[in-house]
Amino acid sequence: MREGESITDMQKRLNLIMNNLQGLGKVIPMEELNCKIFESVTEEFNNKVCVIEEANNVNEIPSNELMGNLMAEELVVEINKPRKKANATKPTLAL
Repeated sequence: MREGESITDMQKRLNLIMNNLQGLGKVIPMEELNCKIFESVTEEFNNKVCVIEEANNVNEIPSNELMGNLMAEELVVEINKPRKKANATKPTLAL
């Protein structure tokens, strides 16, 4: 995943790569694909990746469900960004 790239954009690129590989006769097993997804996400998703790994068997969770979980986390991260910026620039009173 590229810095600043959304999960949706990453999923589009991943689907393109997977379709090209399938066209060449190479089929990637679901567990290998899931591991590659986990390895490719940026640091802001590390906590969510840990939760998914602990709550589910990574070898059995469908990749589209995994991407859906990451998209939900992306929304939470985006919602919290303005709050963090507002708190960082809030003036403080020194006595």
